[in-house]
Amino acid sequence: MNIVTAEFSVSSDTFALGQILQNGADVQIELTHFVPIEETLVPYFWAETSDPDAFETSVRADDRVASLTKLDNGSDKTLYQIEWATELDGLLTALQEHDLIVEAATGTADSWRFHVRGPDHGNLTAFQQTCQELGVSIEVHRVRNPNESDTNRYGMSEKQQDAVELAFTDGYFDVPRETTLGDLGDTVGITGQSFARRLARGLHSLIAETLLSDSAR
Repeated sequence: MNIVTAEFSVSSDTFALGQILQNGADVQIELTHFVPIEETLVPYFWAETSDPDAFETSVRADDRVASLTKLDNGSDKTLYQIEWATELDGLLTALQEHDLIVEAATGTADSWRFHVRGPDHGNLTAFQQTCQELGVSIEVHRVRNPNESDTNRYGMSEKQQDAVELAFTDGYFDVPRETTLGDLGDTVGITGQSFARRLARGLHSLIAETLLSDSAR
């Protein structure tokens, strides 16, 4: 089966779940999964915020939410489930319509980043077109076939390529820098020092296979 994956970002203001969960400037959302129930997608997510009571009050007050259920408490975050009172909005409808599985998603009051999996490139293209027709603007960062070799044509491993692309898209190479090695490491679940080594190896391979490809090495 020719499975492909994609990563994209979208403004929190452009889809219902992002709008509903953006209460509080410090809110951090980690989507665990969607469960399809009666032609809708019920989201389960971890929320980290300095004011959980205000967050819960805001979410429950939204007309689009039938219920918000607290399922578990972590050390600094809480697991919730939302049930909808209305039909799905554009982004979630498009994901369901084109058979895309959300493998991971994280969000803040400003934007969300999704990692999705689909049966082929055609589904992803159709998903983008549907989002455009529904007025949902998404920024695609990466499309990949997981069945490809672990080492790409630039000599980088998949994890090294991920590190280089994440550092680039999150502004590590910008002047001034918009993120740190520690933050990038947190994103992928490793220490900043480990991320720095992974990034350095990836950049070494990338430069060697591109800028220095015709030079003696």
